[in-house]
Amino acid sequence: MTTRTKVVATGIILAALIGLSAADSLVNQSHLSAYIPDFVLNGNRTGAPSAGTAKMSGPNVAQAMIDLGFTVERSAELSLIEQIVGEKGKVEGLKILKDGDRAGSITWVESADVKTYFASLKESLLSSFSPNVRGLRDATDTRSGLPVRNILTFTDPGLSEERLTFVRVRERLYEFHIAKEEEDAFDAAIEALTTK
Repeated sequence: MTTRTKVVATGIILAALIGLSAADSLVNQSHLSAYIPDFVLNGNRTGAPSAGTAKMSGPNVAQAMIDLGFTVERSAELSLIEQIVGEKGKVEGLKILKDGDRAGSITWVESADVKTYFASLKESLLSSFSPNVRGLRDATDTRSGLPVRNILTFTDPGLSEERLTFVRVRERLYEFHIAKEEEDAFDAAIEALTTK
């Protein structure tokens, strides 16, 4: 099974989970309606964020990567985020190059619904891992003075030959595909993009 086929299969599983959540919510609306955003139930976003502190937009991804010595190109690589979000939001992606060679890719979406996207992604992935998954880390990072980050990272040759890292910070969800020889450099990029 090719990596693309595995990513598509995982996306189908994610879509099914979201559909089941919506169906369950409709049946038991009094119990789950607070946990299922309107866009899942109605198929579109309803708009205004709740009252409270205004959310900060994330940094310019392309410029941050250029500042770290990478070259960037627009990317149409298949991503799990894109399969979760579908038509509900604008997903952006960049292919990351170092010295002319592919170092990885970054896909991201900015939305008030990223916590829901991250939870769906995590649930699907945790049930899709092969027995060869390595370096699995599922954590909430709450360092003083920095925004809270939800992190899921792993290497699973059953899903991809590259390390995959997902980070939810503020209203942005990132998907990093990282070539093995570029892990240290990408760790610096992840810090630069997710601590502001």
